[in-house]
Amino acid sequence: MAIIPCKARAAARAWKAADLGPVHGVFPFLDDTVDGPTAELMEAGTWLDGRATESLGRSPYLAQTRWLIGAADLLVVVWTGEHARGAGGTADAVRLALEHGAPVLWIKPGEPYALRLIRPEHLDEDFGFLEFLDELRFGREPLVREAT
Repeated sequence: MAIIPCKARAAARAWKAADLGPVHGVFPFLDDTVDGPTAELMEAGTWLDGRATESLGRSPYLAQTRWLIGAADLLVVVWTGEHARGAGGTADAVRLALEHGAPVLWIKPGEPYALRLIRPEHLDEDFGFLEFLDELRFGREPLVREAT
């Protein structure tokens, strides 16, 4: 069964309430099921074969993240800004989106009204994600700007 984080469900509700477009769920395993409230939010869903991915020694969550980024024009994340704790997590999604030229709208927990936009065109050609994380905290000119 897929466990949908409350923040993902809240984001989907807000997206629908603002009439910003369809909600498409992406799940890492074929046998993931969604509960009623989540199913009601989704117009469509994609289930990936995470077991086959694991059998190849790869992370099904990273495969899920790559699928999402491949289909995204904009990535909206609720993220602490911390280093990655596992393959396919939020930090990986941010890194992949920026590497693929997609902007990231960043909502930091505890600061829901301070939206930040990370635009990939403001990054250097030799973009390094660990250096990027350091710049978030210590950079002279901010790479991340308040979103309006």
